[in-house]
Amino acid sequence: MPPRITIAARSAPVEVVAGGVDGVTVDGGSIVTTDEGIEITGRSSRLRVGCPAGADVRIATASGKVTTTGPLGDVHITTRSGKVSVGEARRLEVRTMSGRVHVGACEGECRCVVTSGAVTIDRAGSVEVTSTSAKVEVGDVGDAAITVMSGAVVLGTRRNTAVKVRSMSGAVRVQVPADARPRTSLRAKVGKVRCECPTGDDGEIDVKTMSGLIEVTCRK
Repeated sequence: MPPRITIAARSAPVEVVAGGVDGVTVDGGSIVTTDEGIEITGRSSRLRVGCPAGADVRIATASGKVTTTGPLGDVHITTRSGKVSVGEARRLEVRTMSGRVHVGACEGECRCVVTSGAVTIDRAGSVEVTSTSAKVEVGDVGDAAITVMSGAVVLGTRRNTAVKVRSMSGAVRVQVPADARPRTSLRAKVGKVRCECPTGDDGEIDVKTMSGLIEVTCRK
């Protein structure tokens, strides 16, 4: 069974590499094994952790870049500031005050809470993003719930999915598969609303914004 790993660092960059090893390796920090799992504490220099594929990882930093590569299990990342980049995860939660978040692939639920910065998710089973000020871009997703105060939202969705977007200010663009026929509820208090795809009962797109363009298109 893959290990459960907890990583704490103050301002050092943290890198986690999953796969290719049977145990856990640490460069730039100390490691302690407890009944709850493996605890790793970083020093002021760069912290690099190697672990088996599928390991569950919790990372907490004050500042500093956080990077994971290789397939991980459940991943939880909390940081005040610094770029966060996650290669692969079964499930993911990221919380940051300020910084860019990039997710390559998340098999299940992907949750991001970002005060300011940008969120880019290439592929996920479902997403839930909350932000005060950030651009949100999701390439391929099932269900999606996005809440932003300001910032553009770009979503690429699948068939038979539920999409809910709430925005105070910023354009919202949703792209659906060419053969999708979703129900739509699109309302902008100030701004244009354009829907280029036929509507039906194939999923639902619910978008409301105070100010900004709303656009729903079909993939060519």
